[in-house]
Amino acid sequence: MKSLFPIALLIFVCLNLGLRALYCKYLQVPASSVEQARAGKSVELLDHINDLSFWAWCLQPNGQKCVDSAVAYLHKQNPNPDVVILGTSQLEDPLWRLDRPNDQDSSARFFYHHCDSLAKNLGSDAASIQLISLATPYALLSDSYLYFERYLKGDWKPKVIVIGIQPRDLYDFRYLPPQKSANFYALTRFGLRPSERSEFAVSDFRDAQVWFSEQVFLYDKRQLLQQLLFKQILSGGHRLVNIARQLIGQAPKEPPTQPAASKKASLEYVEAYKGIGLAQLDGQLTFLKRILVGCRQLQIKVVIVNMPLTSSNLDLLPAGFYSSYLSTLSAISAEYGASFLNLDGVNSFSLDDFADGEHLNASGALKLQSKLVPLIRNR
Repeated sequence: MKSLFPIALLIFVCLNLGLRALYCKYLQVPASSVEQARAGKSVELLDHINDLSFWAWCLQPNGQKCVDSAVAYLHKQNPNPDVVILGTSQLEDPLWRLDRPNDQDSSARFFYHHCDSLAKNLGSDAASIQLISLATPYALLSDSYLYFERYLKGDWKPKVIVIGIQPRDLYDFRYLPPQKSANFYALTRFGLRPSERSEFAVSDFRDAQVWFSEQVFLYDKRQLLQQLLFKQILSGGHRLVNIARQLIGQAPKEPPTQPAASKKASLEYVEAYKGIGLAQLDGQLTFLKRILVGCRQLQIKVVIVNMPLTSSNLDLLPAGFYSSYLSTLSAISAEYGASFLNLDGVNSFSLDDFADGEHLNASGALKLQSKLVPLIRNR
């Protein structure tokens, strides 16, 4: 047995180095899966069994994959885009629905960064104006600040930045402090700049974790590997069952469908809003102000959009909080010369415009577009 240990260790080291080399070489979503996302199709592992870079990318945490996809898409576009959109899935989801209204498979939306419908409504055609969405799930305003500082200056400085905001973007109990955010980890995986180190008060232990995860590719991947394996076992088992049913003359059995989404506030918001209050917003509002100061220096126009939520979601917030939150956003926008659009005003959106407790459906996405277009155009 002792003689097998060096062999096993050698195999592990070679596998680790090979996967790390593949990922570091590409550092983006491989072209095959990008094209699938553009077509609005879901990304299936078995469709890319010969694409080793795709496998290396799939072994990254979900937050890492979303950020990789956004940055890779940005760098494939022409410099100095007209509009860049920052925010969370609250903006990402309706933009995808506008471009893919008939697509029932929503898995590609996390890697979808087009804004074709919005671009067509802003210009004569989608090619006449360049819009890029860097909205990623669960982003905080501090994460949007990192996108701005690292990627939206110099060659990719846009003319207009649209920032979608909701209360969760300013305070999330699950991400205290903000460097616990999956987006923060993904955006800073190759180290923090000196200014960022002081802004986020990052510990040396976190730096050691990042360094170790970069050097040992398979570090902290056990749970993800188990999930991927379990998913493929279930998929393969379903196929085997259908083959057996066909052999005995029965019709194939359809996979179970997902239950319809509830339009009540999701349980994750119950957790996210724990301890929320106006004073708890100061830290994230500081990052919003830094974005606005940087945009003013670079002469980038900014549109701040308060995203709509259902009444069941707003009911989770303390009494009087939401009106104070809106007043604060409006005051900051006015102070720094940004346009402010409150989409949660009277008669803006109804419950029929929501796919769930927080995200707009197709009809809601059309309303969102109709309100965004004149504001962006006027900037």
